[in-house]
Amino acid sequence: MKQNKHTYGFKVPETYFSDFDARLFGKLEEEKLPTETGFKIPEGYFETVEESVFERLELPSEKGKVIPLFSRKVWGYGASVAASAALVFFVFNMNKTQPDSFDTVQFSAISSYIEGENLGLDISEIESLLNEEEIGTIQFEHDLVSQDVLEEYLLDNIDVSLLNQ
Repeated sequence: MKQNKHTYGFKVPETYFSDFDARLFGKLEEEKLPTETGFKIPEGYFETVEESVFERLELPSEKGKVIPLFSRKVWGYGASVAASAALVFFVFNMNKTQPDSFDTVQFSAISSYIEGENLGLDISEIESLLNEEEIGTIQFEHDLVSQDVLEEYLLDNIDVSLLNQ
């Protein structure tokens, strides 16, 4: 059998990597490399190049017409389209909105307004605005005083002599 079953196609000499630097710098020091670039500039070129460039250019003597990017016509068309769209939007949405009425206001909002003394009226003034039938139909949401407490208060504080008269 063969001892080396796997052989690769590339081989490098044994001292190739160890003396690579010495060989590279030796080649660079040789005088075979060119010392001149091979390109030459005519004498006085940089002094006359600006004049020769401007001679070749044809500069217009008159200024051309300047057209603005956004003209007044474009702004006018845009404003008219926006106004038309806003008008159509408001016309179609006008019928959908309902006017405020007394039925749409919540009872709690009215009571909190009155209880917060924003109205500027006291109970006696409110009673003077209502007749006896309207006062009798008022239904209170909450009983502030229980029936038993009310009876006890009346019995303690009533003057019997006034009841007999």
